[in-house]
Amino acid sequence: MCFRGFLQDTLAESQVRWVLGGTFEQFLPYFRMMTQAVATGPWISVLIVDDHGLVRSGLVRIFSREPDIEIFGEAGSGEEALACLEKGCPDVVLLDYGLPDRDGAFVCAAILDRCPRAAVVMLTSAYEDDVLLACLDAGARGYLTKDASVQDLPRAVRRVAAGEAVLSPRIIQRVMGLARAAKTSHARRAPLAAFEIDILRSLSHGLSNVEIAEALHVTEEVIKSHIRSIKQRLGAADRAQTVAIAVKQGLI
Repeated sequence: MCFRGFLQDTLAESQVRWVLGGTFEQFLPYFRMMTQAVATGPWISVLIVDDHGLVRSGLVRIFSREPDIEIFGEAGSGEEALACLEKGCPDVVLLDYGLPDRDGAFVCAAILDRCPRAAVVMLTSAYEDDVLLACLDAGARGYLTKDASVQDLPRAVRRVAAGEAVLSPRIIQRVMGLARAAKTSHARRAPLAAFEIDILRSLSHGLSNVEIAEALHVTEEVIKSHIRSIKQRLGAADRAQTVAIAVKQGLI
């Protein structure tokens, strides 16, 4: 079951009484006492930051059933999240990107500035490339989309608390795509040799291949080969664009 499905199924759960004669929240302290003995290690404290109350309630219910995870606090905005840190630092922060006052990347950086040992995991419906990069640059250790399964969320919290990074499958695909694009861009912008810079300057003066070859004392075929290579590395379509890109990048 995904997290969205869990929220839909438990929308009215707050109105359902437990068999033992109380609400889940009333039963929780006894549940903690019974499960503490089987906990595998110290509890992991989690701060939940999301502007939707239903999302926060759903996450609280998911993690409250885990014997080794406790809720550090809840916040509906970036300001509230930072206010929660006045009482200490959580082990893990589950953070939505689309907050009403600040974007998630800003809040992530602000949280890590105050609590550098905390592990921030983005849990959001936003997965555009610029959003993803902004959050990872801000220091997020994980990035999960809200179609993550209910079972995956506690596992993700435990993994980031142990120092690992976690990404949803969809995010992994995007990161790989961005890495390939960056590699291609780097190859295109690889440093040019002094000889190639001379060719670029000649192109900027409007010289033909023959004229450039004569000026540099090489054959026309050598000049053609170098111009093809320069165009490819700069990502240019023609000679004019080659010169324009070279000027923009400060090569000439």
